[in-house]
Amino acid sequence: VVAGPKDSSRRATWEELAAADPDAIVLAACSMSIARTQRELHLLTERPEWAQLRAVRDGRVFVVDGNADFSTPGPGLAHGAEVVARALRSGSEPSGEGWLRIGTPPAAVSLR
Repeated sequence: VVAGPKDSSRRATWEELAAADPDAIVLAACSMSIARTQRELHLLTERPEWAQLRAVRDGRVFVVDGNADFSTPGPGLAHGAEVVARALRSGSEPSGEGWLRIGTPPAAVSLR
């Protein structure tokens, strides 16, 4: 865990992320759709530290719609929590409604 429940939002360092070595990563980029996050994902995946993370090695990296479900309080935030729960429980499902597993072949992706 890089931040606690009462901590303010901040940018984590690569050293902190590597030390935490998370089991899963949910990318909910502020004000970014799933498609835009996919376009900018190379900023993470090109880093040498990225491939060393347990979540990446285990295929447990998920992209969700940060713009629709996480940028403002309201019903969208509750929907976002449901999307994250479904993604984390997904097992072998490549992608689902409102989320995308990183590394999934494009033909298997549903961005509803």
